[in-house]
Amino acid sequence: MGLATEMRQNAGLIGRIFNEGDSACLAFYYHDHFPIFISTYAIKNILGQTTHQLIEANAGILDWIHPCDIDNYINELADYVNQPDLTHFVKNDFRIINHQDQVEWIREQGYIERNTTTSADKIAVNWHKVTSEYAAKEDKQESLKNIEVMLNTLNVAFFEYYFESQTVVYSDQWKSMLGYSSLEISAQFSEWEKRVPRMHFESIQAAIDDHIQGKTDSFESIYPIRHKQGHLIWCLAKGCMQHNEKGVPYKLAATVTDISAIQNHNQNLDLQAIFQQAPSEPFEQVFNQSPVAMVIHDIEGKVQSINPKMTDLLGYPLSEIKDKNITHFLHDSARQATVINLQLLYSGELKVSTEIRKVKHKCGHYLRVRFSSFIITTNQNDKLLCSSGILLDEHDRPAP
Repeated sequence: MGLATEMRQNAGLIGRIFNEGDSACLAFYYHDHFPIFISTYAIKNILGQTTHQLIEANAGILDWIHPCDIDNYINELADYVNQPDLTHFVKNDFRIINHQDQVEWIREQGYIERNTTTSADKIAVNWHKVTSEYAAKEDKQESLKNIEVMLNTLNVAFFEYYFESQTVVYSDQWKSMLGYSSLEISAQFSEWEKRVPRMHFESIQAAIDDHIQGKTDSFESIYPIRHKQGHLIWCLAKGCMQHNEKGVPYKLAATVTDISAIQNHNQNLDLQAIFQQAPSEPFEQVFNQSPVAMVIHDIEGKVQSINPKMTDLLGYPLSEIKDKNITHFLHDSARQATVINLQLLYSGELKVSTEIRKVKHKCGHYLRVRFSSFIITTNQNDKLLCSSGILLDEHDRPAP
């Protein structure tokens, strides 16, 4: 123990680190298995052995390093020692296996005391146990994994869109939903953009911009996207942006649900339920008495009829909007996407379409309305488009 006393009294770097109180410190020679020749009592809280036990056992640092981290430890330490002007270093975190065979994570800073007479330099290190930090990270990773498993079980995909880099992390479920394997789609924004019809994507981008600018509490959009086999599937995306430590939005995290089964279900569910309640009544009577706001327009998009509920919703009587194009009442960001949807409906590629659109009220403000549309055929075999509207933002409804 004479050497230990000498080291504690040493005014050099190693002596200094051992005189700094209750730190978990040890010193070793830089040769062979890096034999330990002194340690503070606090090292027992990490290794489970005292200095006396370590020296009697001829223990070296490498005896405690986790086998998976030994090579990195040796190589990193050699890099420091081979820099002649370097006296202080901070190593990457590594693992040890203590006397109770428990794995602990260590954060190490060290000092090199050069020996000019022999090749055996002395190295003193200060160990901080950071196992709890890694346990928290592992718990978080496990939680994220469990969330992904749950979303996959529910057939819900998700993505994370990073604004600055224009990269998107797509879940495997998102890729699978489109018919692709996990390796077939890169983390590029263009992978999403090129599969959504252009007019629809402009509407999506407008919804994202509105959310970033704080105009909406969350992002929500219903849109078609091209499957690997060439057909369109319908998705409902819902999410919210996240801010960095400076309060600046840096990414959008959203879930994506395949709602094709609902979109393609025979006819609009709201309207179908209404007609099933009174199948023998004339269409006009059911249309006018419907509790759902409804509009009928022709193949060119010109309004032919609206029911009283649609007048209540938008403020227009039929006389003021008859023969006007339905897109006239939509926000600029939604018009082209709506035209595309009409074309898909008339061509038969879509059986039913559900969209969330901003619609202009007669008083000039905009409402967020969910429209569901499908084709009906008259007794004269004319094709007309029937749409129902459900108000999503009740606070936008004008006061009576």
